[in-house]
Formats: sequence, C-alpha cells, structure tokens
Amino acid sequence: MSGKAKKAPKKRIIVTLGDSITAGGYARDLRKIVPGSRTYTFGYGGKQTGFIMGKLDLALAKKPDDIIILAGVNDIASGKNFDHVTKNLKKMYDKAHKAGVRVIAVKILPWHARKSSRGKEHVTKKVNEWIDAQEGTEEVSVVIEGKKMLSDDPSKYEMSKDYTGDGIHPNKAGKKRLAEIIAAKAFSDKKEEEELKK
Repeated sequence: MSGKAKKAPKKRIIVTLGDSITAGGYARDLRKIVPGSRTYTFGYGGKQTGFIMGKLDLALAKKPDDIIILAGVNDIASGKNFDHVTKNLKKMYDKAHKAGVRVIAVKILPWHARKSSRGKEHVTKKVNEWIDAQEGTEEVSVVIEGKKMLSDDPSKYEMSKDYTGDGIHPNKAGKKRLAEIIAAKAFSDKKEEEELKK
C-alpha cells in the first residue's frame, strides 16, 4: 500500500444570494441533498435587488461553481416596477456568468397571501415570466419555480400553509422543499430528475 494520503475530492461550491428567504438558510438543506457540495449563504433581510447586486462580488469571492439568485419580492412590495427589477437581475446574471459561474435563477416564490402584494400581482407575474424566458440563454443555465410550494387554490399565487407561517418566508418544511426543487432540476442527472417528477 502506498503511504501517500488520498487527496479529498474537490467540493462543489454553491453560493446562494438574495433577501430574507435566502438568509433563512435553505442552502443548508441543499448541502445535505447535493453530494460533495459546500454552500455559502449571502442573504439580506428586507433588501431589494439594488442592495443585493452590491453584494455579488462578496458571493463571487467564494469562487463558486454555481450561484443561486432569488430576489425581487421586496422591490415589488415597495412599488418598484418591472423594468427596475429585471434590469438589476439581468446585471447580476450577466456579471456572475462572466465570472465563469453557472447561474441558477429562482422565480419569485408565491407571496400573494401578504397584504403588501395587493395591486402588484401583475408585476410578480410579469417578472416571473421574464425570469422564465432567461432559461437556456447564455447567462442563465437553469430557472427554478416554486410551483410545488403553491396552496391548493391555483387561482392564487400563495404559498401552502404547510410551507410558510407568514405567507412569504418558507418555514422548516418550506426550506427543505425549496432545496429539493432546486436539487431536482439543477443538481441531478436526467434519470434522477424523472424519478423525482413521479
């Protein structure tokens, strides 16, 4: 037997960037699901895309293989329009891609159970349609949606009470579910993905 120590395999570095939903730590659940991964969380409670964009360099300093970007709900809640949100998201997607990182974009999760969403539902829908259209572009490899976290009423974009206590932030079960949805689409091979869909 050789006396040389075996070199540990390189960890896959996954960085999550966003607002309070990211700060809530769904990355810990993701790390448990994705073999050989190390996760870093850059989540800023109550912050909008402009602030989050300013933290992108910190996230990229970890030299990640993948970056998961989930932001925009605080912008919409405060009355910012579609162009404002998508311009900032696009800048983040572009910069991360240029840094050689695989970009995983998460659509705004169901939040219309909150009073602050009233009259702004159309903005959420439009932003999510725009994010959806980024999938497969040069900058964005994968788009994630939280459909499996929806309530039983498909006419409302609200999170199931199983997954949230306040209508916007995933609870323990919600964080695990979000991590599972991301892992199934972005970190598994096609065979595993089909199994998870069953």
